[in-house]
Amino acid sequence: MLLNEPINDAAKHDYETHRAESVDRIRYQVDFAQSLLQNLLLVNGGAIIALLTFIGNAKKSIDFNCLWYGFSGFSFGIVCALFAYFGAFFSQLQFMSVTVDQMSNAQHRMYGREEPVTNHELARVSRNGNLALWLGVVLASLSLAGFIFGAFYALYGIL
Repeated sequence: MLLNEPINDAAKHDYETHRAESVDRIRYQVDFAQSLLQNLLLVNGGAIIALLTFIGNAKKSIDFNCLWYGFSGFSFGIVCALFAYFGAFFSQLQFMSVTVDQMSNAQHRMYGREEPVTNHELARVSRNGNLALWLGVVLASLSLAGFIFGAFYALYGIL
């Protein structure tokens, strides 16, 4: 970069905006990971612990077959929660990558240079982020379904 090169103010503003957003994307990535793991793992893992505690203090009249299905539902919920975490993580990674590429393009425009990343490439990475996002949403929903399934069978086995 030479000091006497002209600076495009609109491109400079875009560059600074995308740079700030890329910092936010990293923060969002961490927040998604923490929130998803804390909540989905808490409900499914807590349900398994509660069920084990109940079995230890229960009478002999419980249906262990139904409890096995309950444990399976809660375990399925834990596995889905972990994979949903990966979906959230990778979606934010892709979105951050798009933002960093947009920042780079804006920086090049600032000095009147050709943009190094094409719109086609930006769209492809953004599409990958959306796919990972939807995968995370579906898996989080399946985790909740696993909890509901497990709770239903655990309750049926206890009563």
